[in-house]
Amino acid sequence: FVDCPNRTLYMETRVEKDPAIIKRKKKSKNKPPPNIVFIEVDSVSVAYADRHLPKTREFLNKHRIQKNDNDEYFCESGICAADFRFFSVTGPNSITNQLSTLAGCVTTHRNEQCTAVNRNRVCTDATKIEHGLKQHALFRDASVWCTADSNAKQTGSSPWLFDVARQCGYVTSFAEEFCFEGSPFVTQGNVFQLNADIEV
Repeated sequence: FVDCPNRTLYMETRVEKDPAIIKRKKKSKNKPPPNIVFIEVDSVSVAYADRHLPKTREFLNKHRIQKNDNDEYFCESGICAADFRFFSVTGPNSITNQLSTLAGCVTTHRNEQCTAVNRNRVCTDATKIEHGLKQHALFRDASVWCTADSNAKQTGSSPWLFDVARQCGYVTSFAEEFCFEGSPFVTQGNVFQLNADIEV
């Protein structure tokens, strides 16, 4: 945690060219895909963000995705920003929220998980939120459930956004505000391998 009252904090990042990434981009004959930036800030309400991140909030509001009279979405400036206002309702902490957002998976408490599963570990109990999903992993006190056809170890079948993006030709980058290697409080490395092209 860095607190610099009444001071502006500057950070410079230098990224060196990776020959493997350049080679992959040259293979793509289509125009490059758009840049997508997903920002998650823990334990921050919209009101808190408005007070402490005013320039970021102003930029996002200025470039918010709009809908016309024909129910078609458009971005007037060419930059499309969206607010995930219900992001935190999927679970009580960062890991459950990240798994829902970045993999489309559901997390349940280990003591409340579905016990009626078939031989493929797919939940068959219609009363459970994970009904029809396959148990992907057990992690600390949580059970992770993803789509029945997902397979994180098989190319093209992983639900993890970083794997999907790589498969679609994107160059991926991941930044974390603390040293997460070996940490039990993160998704990457514990539930899914990160496999980002650039890690900050």
